[in-house]
Amino acid sequence: AVALYRPGAMGSKSHLRYVDIKHGAEEPKFYRGAEQILASTYSVMIYQEQVMKICTDLAGFSLQEADDIRKAISKKDLNLLHGFKNKFFENIIEISQYTHQEAEDLWKDIEYFGEYSFNRSHAVCYATTGYYTQYLKAHYPIEFYTVALGHGDEYSLNNIVGEIKLNADLILKQPDINKSSSSFTSIVEEKSIYWGLSSVKYLGSKGMEGILRE
Repeated sequence: AVALYRPGAMGSKSHLRYVDIKHGAEEPKFYRGAEQILASTYSVMIYQEQVMKICTDLAGFSLQEADDIRKAISKKDLNLLHGFKNKFFENIIEISQYTHQEAEDLWKDIEYFGEYSFNRSHAVCYATTGYYTQYLKAHYPIEFYTVALGHGDEYSLNNIVGEIKLNADLILKQPDINKSSSSFTSIVEEKSIYWGLSSVKYLGSKGMEGILRE
């Protein structure tokens, strides 16, 4: 899901195909010779590694050339990607006995893919981090929001504060001279998060240090 909901995959409607094939509403359509490469993703091209494997196995590219194509994809460098087009057509027609139309269809998928795509390891990291943070948000909301607020910029702070206001179990309180630290502080027993002393206008670091020391 992380890799599919990106401009490249969505431009070629791959995200919709993936769902339909997974739920049996559509039959998988494999590019000839790429059955094993695309088996785990229901015949849909999703990851940079799959493009590299297609280039080496079906079009006879070297690993270095396949990696250059990967770089072109990851940097969204379509000019560099197009530089491989003629060789891709010649090789896949000769090596894999593709027709010109089959080669055109496959290349079109790669071009859509080249607009923006993930490598698999990157997608796994995103998904794992997202899963962990959602777990923490659900089970440790005070701790989660305290850390999130402490790392937010002006835009994300407004969103986080808005979320906290919708959560009836949490209270976001103004700075407290006896309870606040320099940044956001949570008191779990009170179900409260206090704004930090650093948010007080014109209170410099020296003044804040003195209050905290006292």
